[in-house]
Amino acid sequence: MKATSALLTVIGAVALFGALAMTGCGPVLAPQPDPSRYYVLSPAFSPPPTGVSSQATLTIGLGPIQMPGYLDRREIATRANANEIDYSNIDRWSESLDSNFRSVLASNLSADLGNVHIIDFPWFQTKDPDYAIAIDVIRFERGSDGSAVLSAHWTIRDPAAKTILLQGDCLATTPSQGTSPADSVTALSTDLGQLGSQLATAIRQLQQSRGNSTPPAGS
Repeated sequence: MKATSALLTVIGAVALFGALAMTGCGPVLAPQPDPSRYYVLSPAFSPPPTGVSSQATLTIGLGPIQMPGYLDRREIATRANANEIDYSNIDRWSESLDSNFRSVLASNLSADLGNVHIIDFPWFQTKDPDYAIAIDVIRFERGSDGSAVLSAHWTIRDPAAKTILLQGDCLATTPSQGTSPADSVTALSTDLGQLGSQLATAIRQLQQSRGNSTPPAGS
């Protein structure tokens, strides 16, 4: 008899829980919206008008681009202090950061130098590019105040001769217009634009030293 009573008590509790879930307690058990927000870097230049084409005068091989291991994730990184990195639970890159970094940098170089053809590393073709740009990214993150920092070492090589033509360092720091992740991503895009401008200037230098025609700025 006691077993039957206990069973009825359990059944009653289950029925009561079900009734509550269907009334006032329903929203507690309902699926919650995903709070995640997704971001992409943006080019420093507007894309050329559609239908405008020209013969490329230079071929530039872009890569390899090495990103530090702590950036090999979708969560946006914030440097809390010299030895601490925080990762956001809701603010994420919409694609892998190295892929987005590479495509935006290629767009910046193409727009800044003008008539160039950018190919990604590794390139499989019979003719080597005129120049090969390798980049070692050291830092690319937002600060606790929303500002953006890009630190990188770059090398421009002659792929055919297998020689280093120029190399240098880029340290770009852009204050954010606000403290939101969107403001920080805009600042990071500005940093990336500065790296592209530095590389475009180096390419013009090399072209002048070779005695070739130099792509005009921003054409």
